[in-house]
Amino acid sequence: MHFLLLTVSLAFSAPATLPAHRLAVTNDGRLALPEATFAVVGNTRPVSPGLDRARTVEGSHSEDVIGDIIAQGLLGTLDFVVHTGDMVTHSSTPNWRSFAEQFSSLLDGSTAAATASKRVPIVPVAGDRDCVKQPDCTTFSKVFPGFGNNIGYGRASTWQSFELAIGDGPPWKVLVLDSNKKALGSRWNEQNSWLREQAKNPQRGLLVFIHEPPVSILESKGSQYSSELIEIIETNAPLMSIKAVFSAGPSMTQALMPGGAFGTAHFAGGGGGTPAVDFPIGLNGSKIDQMLAPGFSDGLDQLVRTYAALESAPPERLVEEALGKGSFEGYARRISGADFPTHGWWKVEAVQDKLSVTWRCRQPDGTFQNQSAWMWTAADGWEASNGKQ
Repeated sequence: MHFLLLTVSLAFSAPATLPAHRLAVTNDGRLALPEATFAVVGNTRPVSPGLDRARTVEGSHSEDVIGDIIAQGLLGTLDFVVHTGDMVTHSSTPNWRSFAEQFSSLLDGSTAAATASKRVPIVPVAGDRDCVKQPDCTTFSKVFPGFGNNIGYGRASTWQSFELAIGDGPPWKVLVLDSNKKALGSRWNEQNSWLREQAKNPQRGLLVFIHEPPVSILESKGSQYSSELIEIIETNAPLMSIKAVFSAGPSMTQALMPGGAFGTAHFAGGGGGTPAVDFPIGLNGSKIDQMLAPGFSDGLDQLVRTYAALESAPPERLVEEALGKGSFEGYARRISGADFPTHGWWKVEAVQDKLSVTWRCRQPDGTFQNQSAWMWTAADGWEASNGKQ
């Protein structure tokens, strides 16, 4: 009897094992593919009354977003997933186990799959929530073993680079950065020194993955720190080397091209499922309106009209405010995050000399469709497209 009680006691007191996930590529590695398709998603963490405040009444749609990524992978090839951060509310073993279960049918790793679907590796980006209560990010490094590189004294970086080689010709150079300046402390300067060297050889062009968006329609301190990193790249890399920056940041989807067709495209995938924030567009021709990528405003308008056509449509006042029509004509537009959430993810497809980025957007009935899309080529830069290569 005493042995039985001791066995039961040990079973309940044993520490939970951390899950581990397979990386798509390690630091300074090379991923060579004839063509590549990958998903970019962020902000899939659980709903938190403290973090989401009044928006918690909307609930989460992360499971829908993850489900659509799985479905798109079954319909075609999905090579890997880039998670741009805020995977958990804070770093703890139970939270990381919940993350592993949430993604068990999508991400390859130590957690048993919930379904028989093909699983893929990950490129993780540290969000500001993912190392909370553990600023050295040691648990993050264990959950994604092999990520970053050894920076001495038993520490691992939360940044890395790799080459994405598509067919013949020069590869894309990918930079995965950590925008959490305050948490990094002295490691911020170490990342800066590393970044100055990495930026000098951009190959075909630079693709940057970072949690906080350096350019956003909503200002935040995190964006300021991301801007510092982008400035280092622009100072040390040849002119116009950065082709795209993928981020998470605010709980919304954004596509911005403030520098025009040959400038940097900014795709923020913060609409991964956590309750959405409001999207202020402003008047036609305003600073915000000019930042939007061509065609993105049309995609937002179509989403609003889809919700407005429902039998249980949002109040007409909110529809008019979102579209800048009726009693709101001539006033700044605002799309309510609670009533017209911009949830979804970015589907990125790279072939020999083209890069396409498509917003897979959640519809009111829980299905997904291509809401807006863009194509990059060296000759024409970024152009709005129909989402088909």
